Amino acid sequence: MNGKELKRLKQSVKSVSKQSSIKVSKSLEPEFIGRVLDRLYSNAPECDTCKGQLGDFVQCISELQGRADDLSKQDYVALQKVMDGSVHHLQKIHKLVVAGQYVAVSVSVGLSLGVAVGVTFLDNVSLGVALGLVFGIAIGTALDAKAKKDNRLI
Repeated sequence: MNGKELKRLKQSVKSVSKQSSIKVSKSLEPEFIGRVLDRLYSNAPECDTCKGQLGDFVQCISELQGRADDLSKQDYVALQKVMDGSVHHLQKIHKLVVAGQYVAVSVSVGLSLGVAVGVTFLDNVSLGVALGLVFGIAIGTALDAKAKKDNRLI
């Protein structure tokens, strides 16, 4: 696959998204699919799995393009399965992260620790929750910014 084919594939995703119903269109997330395709394409020369995932995308999107007016839930599930496998591969093997991943994890950990600190040391759960939330957002945002700076975002 070359750059022109990749661009055409991304355009196909956008056209399928525009032609399908609003509910399915939002679920397709053409911008995110485009970023995943870019990452798979950039890693394909060194990684056989990325080549295979890219081929799966081409097949799935060409099938969707043929039935863009009448997409069913099964079509969406097939694309989602390819997406999940690709994102999982990119995260595990190539150490990439999804935008906002660190914020989500840090907020949940911060809230948990905040409640524990609030109950144990401050005798005020709400203050602990607020502090945990603030620290979780701050740490998660910093880690997401670092991942973006290091070009590790999908």
